[in-house]
Amino acid sequence: MLEGKAVLRETDMPEAMLCHAMELAYKALDLHEVSDCQSIARYIKQKFDDAYGPAWHCVVGKDFGS
Repeated sequence: MLEGKAVLRETDMPEAMLCHAMELAYKALDLHEVSDCQSIARYIKQKFDDAYGPAWHCVVGKDFGS
């Protein structure tokens, strides 16, 4: 795993779930092109749905203005 590939900005997840999310993010980045945000998000969402039940959302990208 390469440190710094995934960056966590905000969470209120329990520690174990956060670790799982980061592992999935690293795996998704290994499987997909960094620019393919839609595939990365789909991968993480599907794995979370499988592990914790449906209704998860995953947003991947770099330009989120407010």
